[in-house]
Amino acid sequence: MEEKVDNYRYFFINTENSVRLVAVFEFLKGLLVFLVGLGMISFLEPSLMKFLNEIVSHFHLDPAKNTPDVIIVALTNPTQSELLMMGTCALIYTFMRIVEAFGLWFQYEWAQWLGLSTAFIYIPFEIVEIIQGNKGFGFSFLFINIFVIAILSFSLWKKVKLRYK
Repeated sequence: MEEKVDNYRYFFINTENSVRLVAVFEFLKGLLVFLVGLGMISFLEPSLMKFLNEIVSHFHLDPAKNTPDVIIVALTNPTQSELLMMGTCALIYTFMRIVEAFGLWFQYEWAQWLGLSTAFIYIPFEIVEIIQGNKGFGFSFLFINIFVIAILSFSLWKKVKLRYK
């Protein structure tokens, strides 16, 4: 009777489908970074200054300080090596996210550990965003990451529990 109660205690969580939902989310993050990486070419257009000013105002950087000028100068005339570095980083991130999504879709434990660890990495940055006053994005991303952590932790807990029965 105890085993039957244990099976029904968590009937509302379908772990496999929840992990697949995380897989789709990770795939979409990788795809987004890939598309942004492809869009680096569009940064060479005159709309770059408008885009950079929006970034500066979004992150509440003080225009009187040198930081925005340094960012704008660095991104206005990127060298070939800088573009290559940004593109390579975007490609590596995309590859990592797609591999993780593949592993999560097929329920591989290594992918769940990878997803759990990468979700934990973002938590301090999201807390800093909330403290600095960017509450909308900060709380949204914090909630999403806590949701991902909960799903993957529960799935891993079930796998470990089954392994040591």
